[in-house]
Amino acid sequence: MNRRKLRERSSCLLWVVCLAVMCGTVVWSGSFAEAGEGKPTTLNILSHPVHQRVSTGSAGNITTDWSKNAGVNLTWLTFDIGPLFERLMREASLSETSIDVGFVLNLQASPRLFNLLEPLDAYMAQDPIEDFADVFKGMTDGMMYQGKLYAVPFRHAVSGLHYNEEFFKERGITTPPTTIEEVIEYAKKLTYTRADGSKVYGIAITGNHYVQIIDFARGWDGDFLTADYKMAANQRGMLNAVSALCDLVEAGALPKNWGTLKSDDVDTWMQTGRAAMSIASLGKSRNYNDPKASKFSGKLQVTNLPISKELKGKYEVAPAKIEYWSMAIPKTSKNKQLAWSLIKAMSSKNNTLITALNGNGPVRNSTYARPEFQKTLPWAAAEQKVLRVARIPIPPFDGATQAGDILVEEVQAATLGQKTPQAAMEDVAKRVKPLLP
Repeated sequence: MNRRKLRERSSCLLWVVCLAVMCGTVVWSGSFAEAGEGKPTTLNILSHPVHQRVSTGSAGNITTDWSKNAGVNLTWLTFDIGPLFERLMREASLSETSIDVGFVLNLQASPRLFNLLEPLDAYMAQDPIEDFADVFKGMTDGMMYQGKLYAVPFRHAVSGLHYNEEFFKERGITTPPTTIEEVIEYAKKLTYTRADGSKVYGIAITGNHYVQIIDFARGWDGDFLTADYKMAANQRGMLNAVSALCDLVEAGALPKNWGTLKSDDVDTWMQTGRAAMSIASLGKSRNYNDPKASKFSGKLQVTNLPISKELKGKYEVAPAKIEYWSMAIPKTSKNKQLAWSLIKAMSSKNNTLITALNGNGPVRNSTYARPEFQKTLPWAAAEQKVLRVARIPIPPFDGATQAGDILVEEVQAATLGQKTPQAAMEDVAKRVKPLLP
């Protein structure tokens, strides 16, 4: 009898222990799911170093409050433009990636990339970004594919006309050009030899990439391709631009080897006085006036690229090209909702202002009205004017790089006298059309 009771008590005790272990396992397993899968301790951001600098600079760190409230740390993985794009494509192609937010340059956007990214329309509908209409439309449109939004603009660079006011005075020019026709006229007048024997070219344009050619064409509202992939290279705007480039080369106002000029070369030409004018990002004014690098610090001014006199009623300034970075979520990210929460926070009006004070090109119209921002950017008014009408150089498609190379090749053939502008642009149309989506 005693032995039977002992066995019964032992059996009961075993069941209690088993039940406790089972309950403990369930509780532990639930806690693991909450801590491990439901709420990660870290989000990974794939970006260019400049994105981290402007997000965490001296004017404020826009990620601090979000990180504290979410209880999540941020890891910035930074690369230069080419390696960044390659890493993003590689990570987004995996069945599962550790990258939660990736920065996308508009020139690299294509259907191939968009198909690897998470569409953001559902997130916008459930938890929208503050006053998204305040973000310049030219940038948001460039991140649309097949009617869906795939990335949120964060940083921009938009083009303007830079000029050396000392050279202007020496040539009797008292005001910056107000039409694209005057730009050509001024460039010829500013091609001269100074008293010290130095040769000055009237204008310098980057010739090894298609975007500056398109910039120049925008003076006549010209395009290479329209937003809906229609060929525009053989239309009036681009033809006017190519003809003008040929005229400038023939007049000696644009060097014959302009097709080999890189962006850094143009910067050096402006800083050393080899060129009187250039078409480049408005933000280049900082580089041009750097006292450590420039012989003309404080004398290199910037204004809007002017529109043709024939289009003055349509535009206040030329719809110059815009290049910009946007934030996207890889389709195979494990933490999409949390990544969206971070993108939303970084895109707020206040945080857009803070990044602008840290040196970022703000993507919101309202930022330009803020007095604290206006004090830091002498060309804020010019930048705001062009951002209202600026357009991306070409719409995204997989053959964009090859198409751009074809445009450069044919424009250079025209300026070297190997083809007429019309023939060169007709050849662009024939060669590029098979590449279009």
